[in-house]
Amino acid sequence: MRGAEFDEEQLFRAMGAAEHSEAPVSLEKAAERLALPPTDAEVEDFAALAGWFCRRYPTARERLAFVRHKYAEWTASDPRRKCGEHSTPRNARVPWALPLTA
Repeated sequence: MRGAEFDEEQLFRAMGAAEHSEAPVSLEKAAERLALPPTDAEVEDFAALAGWFCRRYPTARERLAFVRHKYAEWTASDPRRKCGEHSTPRNARVPWALPLTA
């Protein structure tokens, strides 16, 4: 896993990825990508991040507190994300809840 410092090329790549992170993806493209096995670099990065997270938040209580805090931050940044009486009903057919196979 890389450190906190980025060179200019890495920064531009990250900015490009951020622009596409909210873009809609067809079910076919999503299924295509999910069918690929993770690369060695992805597995290594995931293991490093999971290891860091478990060291930083060693107990279930600390992990849950972190997730609650981040969820509150995330929903505050866009009120449409907040669950409650005006949110999408749980049984609604929303794109992110649909199965990948048609």
